[in-house]
Amino acid sequence: MLFYKTQFHASHVQARQAVRDLAQELATEHEQVLEIEETDDAAAFTEENLADKDVLVFAQTGGVLFNDAQRAALEDYIRGGGGFMGLHYTGWSVGQSEHDVNPFYLELVGAMSEGHPENPGVRSGRVVNTDPSHPLTANLPADITRNDEWYDWTFNPAGNVRTLLETDESSYSSLGRQGTTHPITWCQQIDSGRSWYTALGHEGSAYAEPFMRTQMRNGLAYSAGLVDADCTPPAKDEQGEWSGVTPWPLMPINMALTSDGKVQSFGSVSTGCNDSTPFDFSGDGCISQGGQTEIDVWDPSEERTLDNLYDGVIANTTYTDLFCSMQVQNPHRKSIMTVGGDDSLGANAPNDAAIGVTNYTTNTGITDEAPMHFPRWYPTGTTLPDGRIVVQGGSSKGGPGGPGVITPEVYNPDEGSGWKLLTGATSQDAYGDGGNGQPDENRWWYPRAFVVPGKGHRLQHQRHRDVRAGHRRRG
Repeated sequence: MLFYKTQFHASHVQARQAVRDLAQELATEHEQVLEIEETDDAAAFTEENLADKDVLVFAQTGGVLFNDAQRAALEDYIRGGGGFMGLHYTGWSVGQSEHDVNPFYLELVGAMSEGHPENPGVRSGRVVNTDPSHPLTANLPADITRNDEWYDWTFNPAGNVRTLLETDESSYSSLGRQGTTHPITWCQQIDSGRSWYTALGHEGSAYAEPFMRTQMRNGLAYSAGLVDADCTPPAKDEQGEWSGVTPWPLMPINMALTSDGKVQSFGSVSTGCNDSTPFDFSGDGCISQGGQTEIDVWDPSEERTLDNLYDGVIANTTYTDLFCSMQVQNPHRKSIMTVGGDDSLGANAPNDAAIGVTNYTTNTGITDEAPMHFPRWYPTGTTLPDGRIVVQGGSSKGGPGGPGVITPEVYNPDEGSGWKLLTGATSQDAYGDGGNGQPDENRWWYPRAFVVPGKGHRLQHQRHRDVRAGHRRRG
């Protein structure tokens, strides 16, 4: 069955022709008789009508597709051993779509997209063959540069599907949101059924490309049960082991992975002496916890020894010393943002908070960013799925026991480098009294923030209040 919709992409015409051509090639090769039911009517999705279908191909389908009975028929068909092949727009979910109302459909496709880099939407990008020995990447090049839309996924499907092709985000913009692992074509097994999907194929001309036709032919052969392939997801139960102790040149306050796999940390630095036994129970006696903060960048592929220990240390040249700050990933720039901490401006006390914000990438090092509205000592930052960064809490001055900052702020990379106050989220209960003359409940316990699973846009926090009889939690 070739199922399509006409109102989303004009390229449904070329996509359907390519499917018909490839299906005939496979039927001839495997000595099969080909019959195609081609329809844009969801009424075709009944148990009786699907019973004699070897594979369902969805060509540029979108929106809410089925009623409950049709959804049940589709799910029973797939789980019972049927095949599915999806093309490009089938993974699109702006507004309400089948993905939003039918969890099985989202599982069947593998992911959904609500955006891609714009202006232009179609642009040159590099596709990488991640598994050249796999039967579904047979006769495909190791990589190819071509024009298409490059869908970003609301969640990265890499852990749940067998990735066949990836896109290299650095080849088309700095706006991709999956980072170093960005699946673009994949396969999976769902109970006894088979599923193959590619996000490629926006323009009609794509369906005449040998590259597109080859990957589609492989995917159609698998989905129709003509070719066997291992489409299991990556193993999640691999046994690991701890390494030996790795020397470190500073007392790290925070650590983060850079986009190219290095480890960036910052903290108090060496006093200049040389502790000959830095790994005994007394620790490294030549590292002093103070405000003289430097940054270290380590490449894990290079063994760190006492001889090269300080090779990755770089000076902090920003307007905050970073001590008592927080770090958060900025996926838009593939960088690490460091927010708040100790104030190094002028003659301010070391425990006074900073408004400083810095940005670190391997290529540019550490640079200053637009400052926040409020100084924050030990704040908490959270990266939302859409790339915005929310900063909450922290003390404004005086270190432990100082007044809390009661208004969060948000940074939106799509709207420039400034910070916007979230005045509607101001809360004395959550972050202390802000120095209004009452005992400050925030003190130096900063909120723990996280994205609520399945929601993607809400934050929760937790704080601790010191009471005479012990501790109790309040949310």
